[in-house]
Amino acid sequence: DGTTETTTTNNTSSGNDDDDDGSSHPTSTAASSSTSTVKRVEENEKPKRANTVAPSPSHISSGAQAPSFTSSAFTATDLKSVHPADLPGKLTKKKGYVKLLTTLGPINVELHCDMVPKACENFLELCEKGYYKDTKFHRSIKNFMVQGGDPEGTGRGGSSIWDRPFKDEIRPNLKHEGRGILSMANSGPHSNKSQFFITYKSAPWLDGKHTVFGKVVGGIETLRLIENVATDSSDCPSHPISLLSCDVFQNPFRHLEEEYAEERKKEEEIQQKAKNVYKEEDRGAWYSNPAPSPLKSNKSGIGKYMAANIIPATTTTNKKRKADEIGAVHPSVPPNKRDDEGGQLIL
Repeated sequence: DGTTETTTTNNTSSGNDDDDDGSSHPTSTAASSSTSTVKRVEENEKPKRANTVAPSPSHISSGAQAPSFTSSAFTATDLKSVHPADLPGKLTKKKGYVKLLTTLGPINVELHCDMVPKACENFLELCEKGYYKDTKFHRSIKNFMVQGGDPEGTGRGGSSIWDRPFKDEIRPNLKHEGRGILSMANSGPHSNKSQFFITYKSAPWLDGKHTVFGKVVGGIETLRLIENVATDSSDCPSHPISLLSCDVFQNPFRHLEEEYAEERKKEEEIQQKAKNVYKEEDRGAWYSNPAPSPLKSNKSGIGKYMAANIIPATTTTNKKRKADEIGAVHPSVPPNKRDDEGGQLIL
């Protein structure tokens, strides 16, 4: 598997350094001057380009070059197949949920399938296959983490669903912050298999080195009981703590086609709705449907449905103004020619 990333002395251990045996485990840091560091491959180092094919962004296509219809020199044997472990993870927008039943109680975890699909798909399928059944938590360090997922119970075993290690999925917004963070154990960059660990508290020195793919959403009390179990000099629990079963509540990778169909349907509905709806500020313009005035009528018979603005209503003010105009006396009419009410005489 390769060497461990770092080997350090832990405050809670017996003081012996971890053996450089290629086992998969997160590194404990206890700011000590006696820290010895093993040189490791940089994560940003570019891989060699010897007989490799760039992975495809789609899980449907392998990304390999296809032969031309007119080519006679290029044959199917020239194609380089890409191993499934090296392909990008399947795309989903949903979370996964699993209940881990231990000898000390249940632990419910939420998986970030929408952000780290490769690690989540591996963990969910191993749970469904019963791979973790009756496995032991072989390593526990108080105020740090508990580790499991190795059928051999030694910290050196385990395998992924692709029968080979898969790459890290480091996300800047997924960190080892707080209690109950679920992360992949490894023996160096891109060496993920089946082993995992759950933190007892924040471990920021593991950020960028281990793939965080979930968190505990139920069973914090069970995690506290596991932390309080005494351990020996090799950080192995004195009383065996086993993972009895894994119950998968939701595996979004099993229903990808239905999820894609729902997304397409929603997009079509949004597009259709956008075509049929006019903007409120455009209503009434020459290029859109005008907003007609509602017809109001208190009459009966012919013309009762005509709009009120077509036949102007006669108001009391209009009647009074018309009466004043009729009864007004022209200034040229002498006073003796006016009637008693001040109106103009009709001769």
